[in-house]
Amino acid sequence: MRDDDPGHGPYFQLVAYSGGRKTTRSVSPRSSAILRIEVEECQRLRRLTSELIEVSEQLSDTRLRSDDPQAGRRAKEKPAHRSSSLRSKPRSPAS
Repeated sequence: MRDDDPGHGPYFQLVAYSGGRKTTRSVSPRSSAILRIEVEECQRLRRLTSELIEVSEQLSDTRLRSDDPQAGRRAKEKPAHRSSSLRSKPRSPAS
């Protein structure tokens, strides 16, 4: 044990998923602070994008119903299938 020895931890790691693969990288404490902000911003963007998609779908549905009075009745009988890949399993925020 020496004064100039950094000792144990804390150690910071960035874990990311890309193409179904997990990667782990060690990062410095300073880089971890920057990455934390970037990851939070990425998560915020994903939430806002998801909300935008949802509102857009509702708007489209409303427009369809106002153009075709029968569209609302058909929509209740058979729910539409979503084709958006953004609505599927959320990805890791660091990818």
